[in-house]
Order: sequence, then structure tokens, then C-alpha cells
Amino acid sequence: MAKKLFALTLFLFTFLTGCDKTLTISGNKSSTPSDPDKNYAAETVTLPAEAKDKILDYGFGLYGEPEVGEEIAVMHTSKGDFCIRLFPGAAPLAVTNFKELATSGYYDGVIFHRVIDDFMIQGGDPSGTGYYGESFWGNDFNDEFNADARNFRGALSMANTGYANTNSSQFFVVQLDTVTDALISQMQQNPQRFSSGVIDVYRQYGGTPFLDYKHTVFGFVFYGMETVDKIAAVKTGEGDKPLEDVVINSVEIVFYGGIEE
Repeated sequence: MAKKLFALTLFLFTFLTGCDKTLTISGNKSSTPSDPDKNYAAETVTLPAEAKDKILDYGFGLYGEPEVGEEIAVMHTSKGDFCIRLFPGAAPLAVTNFKELATSGYYDGVIFHRVIDDFMIQGGDPSGTGYYGESFWGNDFNDEFNADARNFRGALSMANTGYANTNSSQFFVVQLDTVTDALISQMQQNPQRFSSGVIDVYRQYGGTPFLDYKHTVFGFVFYGMETVDKIAAVKTGEGDKPLEDVVINSVEIVFYGGIEE
């Protein structure tokens, strides 16, 4: 049965930027392992010197530049590229699923089927409708929530059906760059879920705190948010679907080589 996957539940919770040019990938290709303990990357990406001033660094956990030699994802789209730091420690199932699908070519040619400016961009459904998608294992997999993995601006999160443990292939990138005073106030009233450090990042950089503990966060766009913003700004029609296809050309899992001197 077809099931619509949403990147959010459309209500506020009550509990109280980049890579416009194609990046050069270097190295030798190799076969993709299905063992999560092995490296998926066979090549390295080194960012141009001008990237130094465009790296997003929130000073919070993994929300910053990766370590040299760390596995990252580079998403090549028809609007440009962006680079993703993955969170295998916080969301090992979601990261393994994403890497397996990416390296198998599952996302190649898939469109961003749902785009809402000042909110998020969503893709990962080969049918382009938002009703389909299958995980690497074939079945939906469990949510993975972590106090340090939040839906800040630039977060890469799993889309789901609105029910727990319904993750498959669809994902979204949080694009919103503000958080209202009302939401800040609500977070402050729930310190068990929203520490002062988390609130400070939301206040300064934006995001969707009402999606925390509802959607698994498994990565962060640390370079190329200009591309995400460009995708979010396209004209859309019924169902928030872009009138002109925005295509994921490919997703590469590579080693991070740092920034050119």
C-alpha cells in the first residue's frame, strides 16, 4: 500500500550556507562494502580555499567541519553541490542505510519532490511522488534520537509517515534560518529536552525544534547551504512539488580532505 512520507507533522509541539560549482573528487574507485564496520569511501574531496569562510560551524557537537579523513557525503544536484557530515555515532542505522543506498546509485536521478521555502527540502523517493521508497534492508527501520543530534538549519533528517519507526529512503534538509520567540519560550520550559546550549544554537542559526524527537537526524550540511537555499526558492505547485524538476544527479561517499591552502 502506498504511504505518504512527510518531513514534519504540521503543528507546533506543546511539550513544554556553498557548492555552486561541481566539486572535484579524486582517488580510485572500489567496490562498495555492505559491512558497516568498513569504509564506504574510495575517493577524497578537498574543498577550494574560498570554502574556508563558508563552512558552517555552530560550535555544538558535530555541527561543524569534519575531521580530515572522515567519511562524508557529497550530493550533486541540478542546482549545485552540497557536502554533508554524517553522524554514525548518533544514528548508525540511518547512516548505514543512506550510505548503502547512495553507493548503490539508488538516489541517482531522483528529484526533490517536496520543497517549502523557509522550511525544508525533501527527496529520496524514486517515484518522485512522496509515496514510495525502500530502505537498504527492504523494511522500515527504527527511529534513532540523540540529545546532541538536532534539527538545526542544515540538519539531514529521515522523513517518515508520521508514525514511529517508519524510516525508509526519504530524507529532508532543514532550511529554516529562524526560530520564533514563542518556540524559544516553549523550549526554555522543557529543559529536560532542550538544554541552554541547544536553545542557543536554535536562536542563533535557526531550525525546526518541533521536529526533534520526531525525526531521526543523521547528518549536517556543513558546506553548500547556498545550494539548499537555491533549491528551497524554486517555484512549486500542488503538494509543494517544484514546477521544474530539481534532480539529485548522484550522492558520493568520500573521505574529507580538508580545505586547500
